[in-house]
Amino acid sequence: MKFLRFRDGNNTLQFRPASTLLGISNTVDGEVQLFFDKGLLTFRKNKKEIWFNTPSNKTRMLVVPFNEDPLYLATSYLQSDEGIDSLKMLENLVEG
Repeated sequence: MKFLRFRDGNNTLQFRPASTLLGISNTVDGEVQLFFDKGLLTFRKNKKEIWFNTPSNKTRMLVVPFNEDPLYLATSYLQSDEGIDSLKMLENLVEG
């Protein structure tokens, strides 16, 4: 389970994102891992960048901020309004 972590002085607070509580991101989490396993998404620069690696698209998808989980960020991006078209494209490539 992924948590968002925040520091408040000497304490570290952990919160679960609402999408995880509702079960929304569970299927996309698995899909994102599949995209990496199939080589449709790749890491570069020591997991600081995530790139598309499709036959027609070799562009950077996003830059991973310091101390962030790259898979969580990729999942969040693909679920956003900006990334939904990319998610559909990657799903179509996996299917056929």
